[in-house]
Amino acid sequence: MTLAGVGLFVYFVQRVGVDEIFRDVSNLGLFGFLLILFLYSFRILSRAVAWKLSVPKPHELSLRDTLPGVIMGEAMSSLIPLGPIVSGTTKVLAVRHKLPLVVGFATITIENMFYTNMTALLIGGGALLILRMFNMAEPWVIALDILLAFNLLLITFIITII
Repeated sequence: MTLAGVGLFVYFVQRVGVDEIFRDVSNLGLFGFLLILFLYSFRILSRAVAWKLSVPKPHELSLRDTLPGVIMGEAMSSLIPLGPIVSGTTKVLAVRHKLPLVVGFATITIENMFYTNMTALLIGGGALLILRMFNMAEPWVIALDILLAFNLLLITFIITII
């Protein structure tokens, strides 16, 4: 599996071209590139932790189990047209030695629901913040402030119940 992944990586780097990759990275600058890399890594780690927390007792997965599965699922999701469908299956197959398949699929479903809802809340909060930057009548400003506060409280509540 690792050899296939390395082979695909080499194929895509050759297809795009090393010069073009370096040119695009240099357009971002080192700080911009490292920031994107950090944010993406944080996203992957967060999904691995969320999946770990989604596993019911008596079963158990460690971060060492979930992180490779999430990375494999993300790779499948990015590389093939049916990626989002195959991604969850890939994750479950990555931990098949630790979890029964039915439990694995249930935990992936829970993690995906959590991820989707948190993403929606964060995008909604960002949209409200952007709207807040415009000049508006006072009632609209108050309404947006209330919605932002509710959004923040909801995100905080969800994070604390984990």
